[in-house]
Amino acid sequence: MRSSAVSFAKGNVPMIKFVGGRHAIGAMNVVPHPCTVDGLMPGSDRWLSVRDFLAKQAPFEVIPYVSKGGSGGGGQYVFKQRPLKENEVSSLLELPKKYRMRPMEELEIDIINHGGIN
Repeated sequence: MRSSAVSFAKGNVPMIKFVGGRHAIGAMNVVPHPCTVDGLMPGSDRWLSVRDFLAKQAPFEVIPYVSKGGSGGGGQYVFKQRPLKENEVSSLLELPKKYRMRPMEELEIDIINHGGIN
């Protein structure tokens, strides 16, 4: 019995097979990203580090917003009464039963009021 177990034993074979050989590590051809402006690359003479860029920025200034419409009405949205379209409801109680929230049970209310299950 022991000899058959040894004859069926196989070495560890990885499940992933890599195609091709190893890539040579050497000098890479660095090209600018296709979305860069005018082919700007890090390390070039026109390139700025983040620290330099932020140092040149003006401090953030909060400008209060002034409405052009005046102070009448209180808000920018005005409610207009209109008839309901197809498949619209005016209350959650008009929804089909499968879309309504089920009523909470007393046990569930007690669990919520006591901060959850301990």
